[in-house]
Amino acid sequence: MKNNRYSIFFIGLAILTLSACVTTKYNRPEVKSDNLYRDSKTTDSTTIATLPWR
Repeated sequence: MKNNRYSIFFIGLAILTLSACVTTKYNRPEVKSDNLYRDSKTTDSTTIATLPWR
């Protein structure tokens, strides 16, 4: 009975240890993020700039 508990414990420990090695390290791809919004016009005409503050 005691031997069975040890074997189940070590099998569970091995599964938990090896499950951390499943994935590879993430490498972020190069993305061009310069001038994304250069010539874009906004189509939204609502603004709170014209509202009085009181």
